[in-house]
Amino acid sequence: MNRLIIFLFLIFIVVSCESQSDKVSNAAVEETSTQPASSSTVRTYSNITVSEAARNKDAVFLDVRTPKEVAQGKIPGALQIDVKNSNFKEEVSKLDKSKTYIVYCRSGNRSVRASAIMIDLGFENIINMEGGYNAWKDEMQ
Repeated sequence: MNRLIIFLFLIFIVVSCESQSDKVSNAAVEETSTQPASSSTVRTYSNITVSEAARNKDAVFLDVRTPKEVAQGKIPGALQIDVKNSNFKEEVSKLDKSKTYIVYCRSGNRSVRASAIMIDLGFENIINMEGGYNAWKDEMQ
């Protein structure tokens, strides 16, 4: 008898959980279907080659390498904010968010991280330069 009660109780829980999950799923579908298509736009950065970056006259170059790396050379006119620095978000937040930034590091790894951070901070025109400063030196010399 006890086993029968436990069995019925378990069936009741399973059936009740399924109907709750259906209600939640239906509510989610209804909620998303009433939102305008533009609200689902996801901001992201794009990638650019060194030759494309060199032809871009309107963008601001942002070097996210360490000061020691920058001392070995940088793209003329580039701003420098070290992505490894604990105050990177604070410093980059001071930049004009309406401008286009070409972000680069040594080889292209840290600039991906910096680009993602900048997108999260509300920047809309972020371009990651593939290959970083190493690729720039190789191609522009």
